Amino acid sequence: MRWNLDQLQAFVTTVEKGSFSSAARSLGKAQSGISTAISNLETDIGFELFNRQHRYPTLTEKGKSLYPQAYNLLKQCSHLDSRINTLLNNRESSITLAIDEVFPEQVLEQTLFEAQKSFPHLKLTLINGSQGDILDYVQQKQADIGLLVQNMPVSDEMHALNIGQLNYLIACAESHPLAQRDDLSIFDLQQFRQYVNCNKQGQTYNTPLSADYWLIDSYFYIIPLVMQGGGWAIIPQSIAQHTMFNFGLKTLNIKELNGIETSTISLIQRRDAPKPPFRMWLEDSLKLSLKQ
Repeated sequence: MRWNLDQLQAFVTTVEKGSFSSAARSLGKAQSGISTAISNLETDIGFELFNRQHRYPTLTEKGKSLYPQAYNLLKQCSHLDSRINTLLNNRESSITLAIDEVFPEQVLEQTLFEAQKSFPHLKLTLINGSQGDILDYVQQKQADIGLLVQNMPVSDEMHALNIGQLNYLIACAESHPLAQRDDLSIFDLQQFRQYVNCNKQGQTYNTPLSADYWLIDSYFYIIPLVMQGGGWAIIPQSIAQHTMFNFGLKTLNIKELNGIETSTISLIQRRDAPKPPFRMWLEDSLKLSLKQ
């Protein structure tokens, strides 16, 4: 068999467009060229692909059987061409992105969806963790780029770009005694246990308000404890509103705390690392999304 990719392209395009003339217009070729390519393909493989007795060609049973494999083969060839061009032009072919667990979920999902369209051949690896994890991943070159909720300065070898802000709220379980009152003060909070976020070394990012506190390095452990009524916590709005936790929580308003401090959302990268096209696109996309 001596069939070639041009013949398969003529065959697949004719199936998709419904006629030899439409396939010719789509491929920018003469209709006679498409007809000849398909005729030669049929000669090479030993059977007819189209029934030509009607105004428009229709697939034979064998043509129907061959079409899916021909389509998939052409698609694989297209991916191979794109990968070759990517490598030829020294563009990134793979990126590892480390994401802070409290990064706003809806923004991340939309950004990843758009990334698939803008970088269809990019191999993307996602890893996640708490603030300290993200710094370590990027610093130790386990990740190329990090999305970090930054509560403290990063080292000089890291470049941190501010792309947005993360808001917090004070919450307890709806069954907790604090939830039964509206006129709360810091003194009221101090009568109950506080769950405080910390890094892997047990260091807090903010001073606890209550003398009775537990240090926990993940909000995904803190919030279930809050929901069980064991205490209260200052937690990111993005997690409190997560579908896993958006029931059973009561937001508390404390008169001495008119506004809870926000955290900076940063895109971090090693200073000695190049800035690939994906990194520049990600920066612009996230800045726009986080402002909305």
